[in-house]
Amino acid sequence: SGTLHGGSPLTIGSDILPAADDTHDIGSATAAWQDLFLEGDLTFTDAGKIVTTAGDLTIEAEATNAKVLIKGDNESGIAIHLDGNAAAASEVQIDAGILDIDVTAGTTLNTTGLTITDTTTSSATEGGSIRLVSDDSVLMGNGHRLGVIEFAGAEDGSNTISVGARIEALARDAWDGSNNDASLLFYTTDGTTESEQMRILPGGNVGFGVADPDKPVEIMSTTADQLKVSYDASNYVTLGCTSGGAGRLFAKAGTVPVYTAALSYKRHLHAAQGN
Repeated sequence: SGTLHGGSPLTIGSDILPAADDTHDIGSATAAWQDLFLEGDLTFTDAGKIVTTAGDLTIEAEATNAKVLIKGDNESGIAIHLDGNAAAASEVQIDAGILDIDVTAGTTLNTTGLTITDTTTSSATEGGSIRLVSDDSVLMGNGHRLGVIEFAGAEDGSNTISVGARIEALARDAWDGSNNDASLLFYTTDGTTESEQMRILPGGNVGFGVADPDKPVEIMSTTADQLKVSYDASNYVTLGCTSGGAGRLFAKAGTVPVYTAALSYKRHLHAAQGN
């Protein structure tokens, strides 16, 4: 122990080691070093942290095109954890032209809300956006999924997460430079069964209960009346198709037949008008 004073830099020709492992500090809370210049690695041999007790903590790569790399090696759990204050007004901000999250298993954002802000001058092509990309260096095949948004929640107190609904995009036909056709699918869960409820094809045809609608809107269901158009809860018209292909149109709260296969259109339209 002792004190070293001098006006010239102290040159060290070998390692500086403590008398025993995991003892002694470089500086203290009341006698801190100002700057530390390293050319090499800063290695922790045990769990540790970098803390600032006053002001911001900045980690910056100043060289042109240099990156800041943060890597975690946990293969079966959380590898990198960004944790802001739990207060509702606390934010974790990422300012970047493009935020590219490239992962295999997935990334979890544990937050009450996610805001994406575009500060570029507003226009018809600007605005906050989310882009889901599938790229394994091979062209997209027919029926391959481009991306999916799932809505999920806990079904018990043991963190068992189940999906209640999802929206996904599927490639239609193999992709190439002249064909990027895709369909948009909407699913909901009834009980524990996920089922497709609506599909929009590349050309704009919309199907309910059918995967290949051949008209602008197609509804497929074994229910006798597949379509209901309402003025209010008591006044509506129902339209349906039976198993034999016969059509049905009922008015006045679905009780007065306007058209069925068994009777003429004019007769039932006359009855629906109250004559």
